[in-house]
Formats: sequence, structure tokens, C-alpha cells
Amino acid sequence: MTAISAARNTPKRNSLPAPECVSVPVAASTKVYQGALVGINASGHAVAGTSVATSRVIGRARALADNSSGLAAAISVEVEFGVFRFDNSATTGAVTAADVGRPCFAVDDATVSRDSSNGARNVAGAVVDVDSSGVWVWLGLAQLPTVIEQTFTAASDLSSSGNVAVKVDSAGKVDLAGAGEMAIGILQNAPVADAMAIVRVAGISAMKADGTGVTRGNRVSSAASGLGRASTSAATGLAATKTDDAGAALDPLIGAHVIGVALSTAAASAQFQILLTHSGACPTTAA
Repeated sequence: MTAISAARNTPKRNSLPAPECVSVPVAASTKVYQGALVGINASGHAVAGTSVATSRVIGRARALADNSSGLAAAISVEVEFGVFRFDNSATTGAVTAADVGRPCFAVDDATVSRDSSNGARNVAGAVVDVDSSGVWVWLGLAQLPTVIEQTFTAASDLSSSGNVAVKVDSAGKVDLAGAGEMAIGILQNAPVADAMAIVRVAGISAMKADGTGVTRGNRVSSAASGLGRASTSAATGLAATKTDDAGAALDPLIGAHVIGVALSTAAASAQFQILLTHSGACPTTAA
């Protein structure tokens, strides 16, 4: 086969029937305005499509859903799929014609940007067009993949353990990664024992820091209970060259398995953004 050199009637197949909208239960104490970007949080409830790290944008609210005084799922919101125009960022992250076909990111529930803010913003959708009034964005369930998630069975009660590193045990179930242990990814939900655990194994994720916090750019490994720790030495988790025998060129590496790189700074026990880059033992100096 060769590239075409004249007009061609390329065959088209209609897509499988897809819904125009879906009904999604609204999160507790949440108001979603008509026309707003709508996200789904870790509990499967609708929130305004802001840059909350634990949600993902799926569509636009068809009508107002005011659950300001209600419990989770007390009401639902109709979420539309399709191409809609939203406000363009007024900063250096403004979307341009050069971004058509690329993902844009939610600044708030009515504004998009080409800038992910170091991974802190969620993908809103794919850029279709840009004009003087804003950015036309394709919203839908089949969006540009930016993360990869896998499901496992929880080996223990992890209902208080979202956004921490987990490992796979000998039975193929996941449990909290211990200090320095090899983790497969970051837990996205909070399952009880034997329930489904959603684990992000690639892409950007929120993660809880340990008691010392992390700084943007730190390589991160698992501390106790799967918390993320800044890995700067053998003592704190980063694999380092064993030098107590004069540091021969072939000294083994000691330390923890690096799971990723911190994209934001967090105080002790706060959340930060991590780019998952499973690096194994990474020395601080050449071995």
C-alpha cells in the first residue's frame, strides 16, 4: 500500500451506539452548575470539574444539580458528552490552534488550559478548535489516555488508605507497601478486605507524603504504610552505593525501590503529585 496522491473515498463505519448523556450521583455538599465541566471523584460521585487530583472530567452538566446540603448520592446530575466551548486560560497556558488534537486541562469548571500545572490538573478533553470566544473541547468517556489503572483484590482492609503505594502478595492480592519495598502503583480507592482495589500503575497520581514531606523533583519511594517519602540517601530510602568497604566500583546498591518523581511539594502527611516511573534501585552516585 502507498500514500494517496488524489481524492479518496475513505470508508466510514458508524460507531457503536453511545449514550448522549449519563446520570451520575452527586457528591455530598456539592453544587454542580448547568454547563460546568463535571468530574468523577474516587467514590464515583460527580463533582465540579476542577483540578482536584482525585477526580477525572467526563462531560458537561446538562442542568443545575444542587446537593449543597445533601449526603452523597442524594441527587444525580445529567452529564452530557460531545464537543462544547469553554473559556480559554488567560495565562501563558492559553490554548492555541497548535493544540488541536492535544489534551487540555481543567483550570476550574469552566476554563481549560494547555498547561497541566506539573500534573496537578486533570485532563478535560481533546482540543477540537480554538476561536476568539474560547476552546471547543471534546468531552466523553473514551478520552485520551493519560494513566493506566489495574484492578486487584485487596488483601486487607484498606478503607483508610487511599493514595498510597501498594504491593502484590503471593496470592496476587494487593496490600500496603512497606518501607523500601517494591510497589506496583498507587491505590486510587479505599477498599475493604477482599473488595476491588483500583491501582494506578502508570501516569500521574496523587500520593500521601510521610511525616517529613517531599519536595518537587525528589525521587520517591515507599515509607511505612505505603506513604511517599523523599529518597535522598540509603537511610531515607534511595538506593546508594555501599561504600563501607572502600567503595569498590562493583559495590552493590542498597536502599529502596523508587516508584516515581514528585511533581509538587507537600508538607508532612499532605498530598503531592507523583509521576510514576518505576525505577528500582537508583544510586545517588555512579556505581
